[in-house]
Amino acid sequence: MKLQSNRFAVCNSLALLLVLFISGPAKAENEYYELEDVTVTAERREEDPQEVPMSITVHTGEELNASGVESTLDLPLRTPGFLFSTNAVLGQPYIRGVGSDFVSIGSESTVAIYKDGVYQSRAMGALADFFDVERVEVVKGPQGTLYGRNATGGTVNIISRTPEPDLSMEADLIYGNYNKLRIQGMVNAPLVDDRVFLRLSGLSSDRDGFIRVVNLGTRTDDEDLRAGRAQLRILASEEVEVLVSADYMKEKGSRGLGAKVNSNLPAPQIDLFGGINPGDPREVYNTFKDRNDLYEIGDSLKITWDSGLFSLMSLTAYHETDLNLLIDIDHTDVDYSSSAPNENSKAVTQEFQFTSNDKGPLEWLAGVYYLHEKSAQELDFSLTPYAVRLNTFARNRTNAYAVYGQASYFLTDKWRATAGLRYGYEDKHHVIHNGAAGTLYKDASKGWGAWMPKFGLDFFATEDILAYVSATRGFKSGGFNSAGSGEQFNPEFIWSYEAGLKSSVPGGRLQWNASAFYYDYKDLQVQSFSNDAPGLFLLENAAQAEVKGLETDLRAFLLPDLDMEIGVALLDARFTEYATPDPDALDPTANQDLSGNLLPKAPELTSNVMLRYAYPLMGHGDLIMQGDWRYQSEVFFNQFNAHGVNQKGFHILNARLEFEAAGGDWRLALWGKNLTSALYRQNVIRNTQFIGSLDFWGAQRTFGFQAAYLY
Repeated sequence: MKLQSNRFAVCNSLALLLVLFISGPAKAENEYYELEDVTVTAERREEDPQEVPMSITVHTGEELNASGVESTLDLPLRTPGFLFSTNAVLGQPYIRGVGSDFVSIGSESTVAIYKDGVYQSRAMGALADFFDVERVEVVKGPQGTLYGRNATGGTVNIISRTPEPDLSMEADLIYGNYNKLRIQGMVNAPLVDDRVFLRLSGLSSDRDGFIRVVNLGTRTDDEDLRAGRAQLRILASEEVEVLVSADYMKEKGSRGLGAKVNSNLPAPQIDLFGGINPGDPREVYNTFKDRNDLYEIGDSLKITWDSGLFSLMSLTAYHETDLNLLIDIDHTDVDYSSSAPNENSKAVTQEFQFTSNDKGPLEWLAGVYYLHEKSAQELDFSLTPYAVRLNTFARNRTNAYAVYGQASYFLTDKWRATAGLRYGYEDKHHVIHNGAAGTLYKDASKGWGAWMPKFGLDFFATEDILAYVSATRGFKSGGFNSAGSGEQFNPEFIWSYEAGLKSSVPGGRLQWNASAFYYDYKDLQVQSFSNDAPGLFLLENAAQAEVKGLETDLRAFLLPDLDMEIGVALLDARFTEYATPDPDALDPTANQDLSGNLLPKAPELTSNVMLRYAYPLMGHGDLIMQGDWRYQSEVFFNQFNAHGVNQKGFHILNARLEFEAAGGDWRLALWGKNLTSALYRQNVIRNTQFIGSLDFWGAQRTFGFQAAYLY
């Protein structure tokens, strides 16, 4: 009943806003602003998102800045149906209930993250900070016939601003409570005869921790991050363009490590050894200070040749990550448990893509892709009272190959048919052994391949109305667990069926989109517990699940200076077949039937509203007021739908008051995030036998000011 009432409330609010829009004071069409034109590359060519027959949410860099969205962790504020949680600093994105918590080197994310077209193979790369960003695209549903890497859940494309012909500079400073200081800068300069351009961008972000470590007099979950990007764009000729990019990120501090033991559930460090756990959710006791030590570099070379009839793009990239953590796992004053995991990865990717340029009835795209990655991971977990140390070291090598293509053809001036096909194959070689004794647990190799077709039919009712249906098969390869005995898990498959409508009002005042989808999800990879190494998480294959949902989003100008966005996502994602042992059951070895349980991190309702009003100040500039609101219904953090391993529905409210000078060359703003100080779990890790249940709380209320200058 509560979910139904929430749905009715959202629908009633939407209806009221539509009535206001329709019945508002009559205005001449040209008295209203038009919605900003945005170009996306979700289908690997520049297009109007209203003409792309798929569910896609796109945010410009300006929109992200105005909403206080600083990283992928904040994206759910503006993206219904999208969740993002972390395990330490390892990102775990979910789209429409499809995602993965597993962060081991033997597996990849179910949602693919791309930075300027380069696939991020490790979970460390999923938690990405935004600076000098042109736009971020969240593409929902399985992708295979358009992208180099497999993705059963969807993709997040982060597109940086590229070098331009004109000299320009930007500086942006944010200061707030918890001593937050975030500085961004950019310099863009032409170098040689309007053919060579350079762009340098940088970010420095510091903040005190949200969690107070009472006995040490310190704080945890703080920020200490430095990042930079250099891009050189060369117009070699009228047909050839070259883009050379290099990026860098280094992070210290303890962002994402501020977990809190749930004292209402069994926890051996408290129940058996008397560890102190303060009642305040923002206070903990530790025996040492948690810390991150992260390093990431990336280089890419993109060459585009426009022959007239078609374009050829070559993207060569190298990406390296290195991660070292030190974590007081029990988060009490007793010397009970600790962990010092580390991971490093080196990946090389090569993609060639051919794209038609002809605007005739036939459009096509074809590509080949190769990834080679070598990675290593050490898991070091200690239980001091038992004199137990679990230490495993694993190495993994992945070679992935893919050939893909897609073509669309206008059957008539209103009907368009699309067909695509991908074949992907990858092999993995995985070695795991006891790090202390050197005992070899497993040395195994395995390969997986699959065909992934796509079919679609589009109907252009008018120039401003597009209706579409599609069927797409998604595939994610199998792999090996990098703990325990290195157990193998199998690929997962998904068939996605979607029908959608995209519409715009002539004159650019309103856009309304809606979609309905059904997923037939088989052999999904789910995080479980190791039988050979108690306390360690492993991946296993669940049998089957179904995902059904409805999504809608509306963008409109209600008044000449008042615009809004509304997004709603209704989701029903459940296991239909799945039996597995529950370590918290009376008999932890007996299989529990989880049929009918909700998938992890699959809320039945997410919704967001943005209102923005710009008040002109007699030619001196604009006073801009903006509010962002998000609601998320109850979500479970594991497949058992266990009490305490969940988060009830909650609201987030952000607000911003900004003065933008005439000409837009400088601005000042006051901002506040999570103004109601909602207390919500963004993740829960349960391991009752060894560490209890750890709550990872979302950020509390923050506020401050921002100053920016643009030249």
